[in-house]
Amino acid sequence: MESSGLVADKFCWKMSHMDTSSDELSLPHTFCAKYAHRLHEDMHLKLRNGYIIPVKFDKSKGILKGLMWFFKQFELKGGEILLFEYFGRYNINVYILGTNCSEIRYPDIVHYLQQSSSRIVTLGDGGWRFVWFNLERTTTFDEIAPPDAFLICCAFSFSEPMTYVISNGKKFSCSYCHTSRKFKGLGFLSDSLGLTAMPALHMLLFTYEVDSVVSITAFDEQLCEIVFPGHPLSSEGDSHDSSVLKPVSLHFKITVEKRHMSTDCDLIEISNEFRNLCRMWDKFQTIFVYSGNGCWMLHICRRNNYYCSTIEGGWQHLREDLGLNAGDQLVFECPVMSVDRFSVLV
Repeated sequence: MESSGLVADKFCWKMSHMDTSSDELSLPHTFCAKYAHRLHEDMHLKLRNGYIIPVKFDKSKGILKGLMWFFKQFELKGGEILLFEYFGRYNINVYILGTNCSEIRYPDIVHYLQQSSSRIVTLGDGGWRFVWFNLERTTTFDEIAPPDAFLICCAFSFSEPMTYVISNGKKFSCSYCHTSRKFKGLGFLSDSLGLTAMPALHMLLFTYEVDSVVSITAFDEQLCEIVFPGHPLSSEGDSHDSSVLKPVSLHFKITVEKRHMSTDCDLIEISNEFRNLCRMWDKFQTIFVYSGNGCWMLHICRRNNYYCSTIEGGWQHLREDLGLNAGDQLVFECPVMSVDRFSVLV
């Protein structure tokens, strides 16, 4: 479901019974203030089973229109949580978490305007999600118990070592206790967010991937993402705990050429000078790039022999957002244990 480009702050909507009979949904004011200028009047919402909802975006009101058929087909009754991810294009990814706080098993349906068939949703294709609510406004904690429905889908594939990844790209060691049925090692959150920000923490989203990586996203009371400060190589918000994966730097460089400034240029070569780093990537690799509070997703194709690996998606968004010009040099750095997360210096 992912696409390349700007990685916008996530937001959620907790459905009420009244919402399920409406044709509209209001986007959070904070999201619209930052990203409404990137949204188009005609948008699509995409679900993991291939279901695509054509919607209209009213920029003046910050409202998506055309949702009633979706609510009815998925039999939403109220109490479900919709998670929205926007990557700077025409599509917004949507995930449904049930009243049990675990991502649902998606039904075999597509929108009535679609001619394609639905696809099977698996753990290996995008992971699985659950949410945990900080109802007691706890500022420090070390363990969380996932919902039973989530464990039924995922616990069979848990293996040590496990790793937490937060939204600024930093990684932390963690573990799952099969006896207590809890994720452990969450004490770093108070250091990463800062104790003054912890009371604003209303909800955590956990996304488990089959390689024993657990991504964590924090949300405030309006269910808008709380952005963790820093980037993979910064010292902001670092815990002094030895479980933090220390940043040993690898890097690659790109010099912006005149042809890279073209409106249809989305393929950038990575010099074979950096082949040792490129060999650490999968054949088709997604990397996240951080600068300040900005985050972008780039798609990489790793090539063999003497051919250069190439950036094949996301370049134009990165170029425009960083205000690049021909002659600029970009330095991408990452920790040696985190070759999918990079900070970028122009």
